[in-house]
Amino acid sequence: MSRHKGTIDYFREKLGDIDVKEHVNSLEELIDYDVIIGNLPITAIALLKEMGKRFILISLEVPRELRGKELSKEELNRYMKLVEIEELKIKEFKL
Repeated sequence: MSRHKGTIDYFREKLGDIDVKEHVNSLEELIDYDVIIGNLPITAIALLKEMGKRFILISLEVPRELRGKELSKEELNRYMKLVEIEELKIKEFKL
């Protein structure tokens, strides 16, 4: 899941022909997928885990001057870390 061309190109180069979703309105759109790679709210990730899906978070640790910019494949190689979330237990906190 990504709307960034550099990220899509990076994963297509690494994984071949993949299905890319720029935006998800409902987790039901992900029912047919076993593995989801991208960024989602933590509550959505927890629901995917409850559904038995693998979720791999794209974590970018970029310098300030690159924030908000489209990253090249080389920059993604340098700054991206993929983190598989194997177990996730959350509890809503209310004020």
